[in-house]
Amino acid sequence: MLEYPDLDFGHEWTQALAFRWGGNIHSTPAAHMAGSAYAKATNGIVFDCEQGKLLTPQDSLKMARDLLDEIPKMEEALRIVLEQINTDFSNPSGAGGTSR
Repeated sequence: MLEYPDLDFGHEWTQALAFRWGGNIHSTPAAHMAGSAYAKATNGIVFDCEQGKLLTPQDSLKMARDLLDEIPKMEEALRIVLEQINTDFSNPSGAGGTSR
């Protein structure tokens, strides 16, 4: 809360639970699911620091579900990018994708 003095958290909170993650597309929805469950059990809120928004447990759970729905699209986009990188770097005349 001290890091976000302009954000109204509603009142002073005595407890906080923070999640840090990275490197896996399943991590963000998992963190929202866990945060939603914790907030619901403690009559709390979820703070999404990437968006700078306070979320109800229900909103955080909806965000988790929406993110899960997007995972197949993200995996397909990643597959296409990796395929292009593999093509570019396996072509000797392309010199790593930078032909001159």
